Amino acid sequence: MKAIQLRIGTLRKQKGISQKMLAGAIGVTPQSVSKWETGAALPDIGLLPALATFFEVSVDELLGLKSLPDDAYEPSGTGLSGYWSERMEYLKRTRSRLWNKDYFQFLIERVWKIKTPVRVLDCGCGYGAVGLQMLPLLPEGSSYTGIDLSEQLITEAENIYKKLGYPAKWIHGDFITYPFIEKYDLVICQCVLRHVDQPFTFLKKMKEAAQDGGLVIAMEPNRETECDSLYIDRLDYGALCSRNGLRKVWKTEFEHQGRDYAVAVRLPHMMKKIGLSHIESRMNDHVQFAFGDARGGEKLSEDLLEINEWNEPLSEADLKARTDYLINHGMNREEAVGFCQNQQKTGENVRMLRENLAYTQLPSMVITFGRKAETVKFGY
Repeated sequence: MKAIQLRIGTLRKQKGISQKMLAGAIGVTPQSVSKWETGAALPDIGLLPALATFFEVSVDELLGLKSLPDDAYEPSGTGLSGYWSERMEYLKRTRSRLWNKDYFQFLIERVWKIKTPVRVLDCGCGYGAVGLQMLPLLPEGSSYTGIDLSEQLITEAENIYKKLGYPAKWIHGDFITYPFIEKYDLVICQCVLRHVDQPFTFLKKMKEAAQDGGLVIAMEPNRETECDSLYIDRLDYGALCSRNGLRKVWKTEFEHQGRDYAVAVRLPHMMKKIGLSHIESRMNDHVQFAFGDARGGEKLSEDLLEINEWNEPLSEADLKARTDYLINHGMNREEAVGFCQNQQKTGENVRMLRENLAYTQLPSMVITFGRKAETVKFGY
């Protein structure tokens, strides 16, 4: 019964009728309707089809197991500045786990063949994580510019780069609408397109910001692959890989706001559509693991707990908010409750293993790139 949240009150008000009118239409007392709406009682099972027919909804929608057609969709907000301004710690923990330094060096020297100074534009730069990886590897004289919606992240980036002595320029603004005058040799983004509402529009703007012959580079993990990428020793791998209705959430977000969970695997085709040439796609070779002992694994384990919000149990209010969000984004109530319960159980198990947490995780970062024009630069 915990999974049932009757929507009779909501439906009645949408229809503009009183409890007495509903009672008369269904053949029950107004007191019965009142008890249904307050949660003091449930309708007899035989009345459910009649109530569903009266309100022109399914029984699942009547019982709150699925969202009602008129429920307002609440966008995820991951493309907004405020969302990431509050997740500085999350960004630092996750971005430090994505790359092997030698693979980034391999891309720069052997794949992109950058041998002369270049101008880099990092779109949705956050605190400048990409630049921290690239600048030490680029030819001397290269420049780096980062743009981000979040003023807090830009401020943090300025502080980090100033301490390290790295040359950089920072722009606080909306990348899609910003009027760039300068053109760049490398226009790059990391873990951005999966979060914005219109990744195709974002990618087209990246092409506009590139000079003729410049590289447009997008680095994204595939959401589907992520579900299977984490193994924790002594836990059920199948349960860790469980999706429990997530595909419905991804589909709903794609249809309602354009957020594309599969953008990583679509990128070669998106780049072709916007007219880029010499398109290639590769996968980062980094694998993260910890053995559950004292040999440098403590921070990795703490990062894993924090990133997945397993550090402490969710409060009842947070659990309800998360369940309601998942229902609003396409899951039925049973799926949403099951998903949250599975996450809670996993968090509980991980906390029990905290001191000896052994795991393997594959970031599976897909790096896709193409050139703005046929002009060959940097020996490519």
